[in-house]
Amino acid sequence: MRNRTTSLASFTLIELIIVVGLILLFTGFSISYFSAFTERKKIENDSKKIINTLELMKTKTISGDASLCSDANPRLSYFSFETNASNNSYSMVPHCAVGVPTPIQYSLETNVLFYYPTPTVDFSVSFQPITGGTDSCSYIYLKNSLLNNGSGLCRYIKISKSGLVFDDECSTCTTCQNTCP
Repeated sequence: MRNRTTSLASFTLIELIIVVGLILLFTGFSISYFSAFTERKKIENDSKKIINTLELMKTKTISGDASLCSDANPRLSYFSFETNASNNSYSMVPHCAVGVPTPIQYSLETNVLFYYPTPTVDFSVSFQPITGGTDSCSYIYLKNSLLNNGSGLCRYIKISKSGLVFDDECSTCTTCQNTCP
C-alpha cells in the first residue's frame, strides 16, 4: 500500500511535457516582445540624439560659437543640419564667414533609417543667428526597418519656423504629421 501512495505523489510524463511546453512558449513570447521593445527604444534614442544635436546647433548659432571654424580669427555665419540617406548619418555643419568648417558627423543605430515621404533623398535645415529660427517649418522622419515588416512605427521631429524642436510617434510612416500650421 505504501508504494501506491508514493507513485500517486509524482508527476506523469505527460504533465512534465505540458509544463515544459508552456514554459518554452512563454519564453518565446518574452524574447519576441523584448526584441520589439529594444527596436522601439533604438528609434526613440536616435530621435532624442537628433533633437539634442539640433538644440546644440541652435545654441551655437545664437551665441556665434565659431569653435568648429578653424582660423586665427574664425567667424560663424550659421549652422545647418544635413542628413545623408546613403549611409544613415547626419551632420552638424558650421557655415563659417571666416575659417574652414569642421562638420561633426553622427550615425543612426542599426535598423533605424531616415524616411522620406517625398522624393527628396537628403534633408537640410539651417538655424539663423540672433533668433535661432529657420527659413521654414521642417520635418525629419525616422523608421525602424524591423518593426512591423518595415512599414510600421515611425517617429517624426518637427522644427518650427521659430526654431522650436519636438518629436512624436505615429503608427505608420504614411500617417505622420507633415504640414506646418
